[in-house]
Amino acid sequence: MIKLFSIEDEYKHLLINILGIKLRFRRNGYKKFILPTNLCNIPILNKTEGNECIYNMLLEDKSCLITRFGSTELTAIGCYIDYRDKDGKCVFPKRVVDYMINNAGFFSANDEELIKYSKDSIEICKNIDALGVCEYTQPASVSEEKVLEISRNDNLKLIPFSSLGDDQLYTDNPWTRA
Repeated sequence: MIKLFSIEDEYKHLLINILGIKLRFRRNGYKKFILPTNLCNIPILNKTEGNECIYNMLLEDKSCLITRFGSTELTAIGCYIDYRDKDGKCVFPKRVVDYMINNAGFFSANDEELIKYSKDSIEICKNIDALGVCEYTQPASVSEEKVLEISRNDNLKLIPFSSLGDDQLYTDNPWTRA
């Protein structure tokens, strides 16, 4: 039996997570990464600021779009951006089509429908008021950066995922109080 981690390693992981230090395991050991503070030169709010931002948007007397990108959908949009020709036509890799069917529940997943979906998604992105982004150590996906660059919105606020989900319920002032 191969032992992947010793008890000592498990305690290191626990301690690292408790202290909030973000590390990535590499063959030759751990490498420390700095948490991202912006994406495409747009600052990423911290958890508390993101929570307040959503709360304030909900209190305004106008509609707002608060969302996040799904990785499967983002992959499809990224393929469209990368592989389209001058006429806007695109042939999607089979794995992307399969991901859209199996992971995103997208039907009918063919090139024509995925092109329409990608174009519509890029257009909708221009209206996003608050976008949930990963606050962990991974850099933003290339597709996420491409979509943000193409659909630039000067009023866009980037908020951590934890401000969107259940984590926000454990803050002093959750946005759900709106």
